[in-house]
Amino acid sequence: MAESFGLMFENGGSDSRVILDSEYTRLNTIYSGTYAPNGANNIAQVNFPSPITTQEQPFVFIRPNAADGVIGMLPVVYGTPGNWTGFGVGWYNKYSVLPAGKWFAAGFGASPISDYGMRLLLPVENTIFDSGMPSAHFVRSTNTWRYTGYDYDPQGLTRSYFVAPFYLEEGEYVLINNMYMPLIQSSVVSSRSLYLTWDYPGKQLIAVTVGTTGPIYLGIPVMIGKQSN
Repeated sequence: MAESFGLMFENGGSDSRVILDSEYTRLNTIYSGTYAPNGANNIAQVNFPSPITTQEQPFVFIRPNAADGVIGMLPVVYGTPGNWTGFGVGWYNKYSVLPAGKWFAAGFGASPISDYGMRLLLPVENTIFDSGMPSAHFVRSTNTWRYTGYDYDPQGLTRSYFVAPFYLEEGEYVLINNMYMPLIQSSVVSSRSLYLTWDYPGKQLIAVTVGTTGPIYLGIPVMIGKQSN
């Protein structure tokens, strides 16, 4: 909350969350749509209508379609700082459900898109709020991974398995940005790969790390977000 003149909306509940402040940008939806397999190896590739030009990655959220099985959730964000062009979601193996669902990409700041409504600008005339842009916000997170064991892949690398309770309420999406980063090993100069699937009937995420050694702890937080008008 800014301690200066301007405009502020505060949540009417007991938590007194600041919904809108004239001095700070909020997280807004930039693009949204659906994804389905359309690339090599059944990857769902999405190109943004135009590149997102922020230095930091846009927050990309997905909501996989309900399925009677294990859903592939192997994501990647395409582009470089100042030129983020899209993202992709892959499947884990031939036994997992092909990736399909809804998505939205969000970032801090706004674009002047409304003909009517309300708009807030910084003194340098950067738009920080436009009533025509849906806002996005984080609603909860979890980091309750449970180690369930390991095995070896055909190359002899160690696959370690973790599960965490997971479900999505109506209108909720899961952030993918932190789900595809290499996991740096603490004792050697190498990294582990991370693979993620959603056991939809079992209401749990399954994380698989692959590397030369197997960890027994996973610290990746699962972040859940929603859109609102």
